[in-house]
Amino acid sequence: MGNYLSPETCHYVEEIEDSEEPYYDALGRATYFTAQVGGQTLPIYQTGSMMFETAVLEDSDIAIYWGNVHRNGAVLQKESALFLAKFVTTLIHYYNQECKTEKKDSTKLDYGLYETSLDKALKEFSVEDLNEHGRLLLLKQKLMSYIPDAGKKNLKRL
Repeated sequence: MGNYLSPETCHYVEEIEDSEEPYYDALGRATYFTAQVGGQTLPIYQTGSMMFETAVLEDSDIAIYWGNVHRNGAVLQKESALFLAKFVTTLIHYYNQECKTEKKDSTKLDYGLYETSLDKALKEFSVEDLNEHGRLLLLKQKLMSYIPDAGKKNLKRL
């Protein structure tokens, strides 16, 4: 992953030791890679993870192919897994920058700064996701769960 992520963001990925329990998301998918934003854990999904909630049929109008590979099928492809890792680590980087600017503790979740950071990350990565991956929807529930209901109205595009 270090070759794909920028030097500014690669250190946000934490690897869980093989002897420890992996991180499980709400659907029971396991991963040995996570990242923290404001004290909250985000999964870094690995190649081969099952992604039924964002999967589309191969012959669908919204199927995304890149290099003859169906990128948004049921199984997460390598490039899409790396893309999601890049998105999550960039979101964390933006959040930490916002906290530093506002002199806030980045280990605690500040909803306003998180919402600003999420908006920046979405603007940066949404076109690439639309054209090449089709996977940001997979993180929607987790990403939005950290924003109070009032703030969710401002992020309708997610």
